[in-house]
Amino acid sequence: MQYYSTDLTDIQYGAILRFFSDKRKHSHSWREIMNVIFFDLIVKIMLADNT
Repeated sequence: MQYYSTDLTDIQYGAILRFFSDKRKHSHSWREIMNVIFFDLIVKIMLADNT
């Protein structure tokens, strides 16, 4: 798995995880999903600043 500077740290992930009580099996972990969301948001913000 490749890591990016936008990935959540263990402390950040722990703080967010307590809001999710879903115990079902998923194809991807909550951490992976949140990392993708944060990466997408940061890229969009950077692109918006350059226009």
